[in-house]
Amino acid sequence: MGDLGKLGVSGAVGIMLGIVAILWIKPDNAGGSALLIVICTAFAITVGAIIKAIRRR
Repeated sequence: MGDLGKLGVSGAVGIMLGIVAILWIKPDNAGGSALLIVICTAFAITVGAIIKAIRRR
């Protein structure tokens, strides 16, 4: 599994942010909802990786 197991917390936070974004933005179709979740998850994982890299210094 490698690094995928380490992204669990960041991924969960991203999904939760995506759900909040869906409730806030209220997209018209399911595709927009899925896109919001994917974008928020990718953003949270990226931010988590950056924070982890900074803390390793």
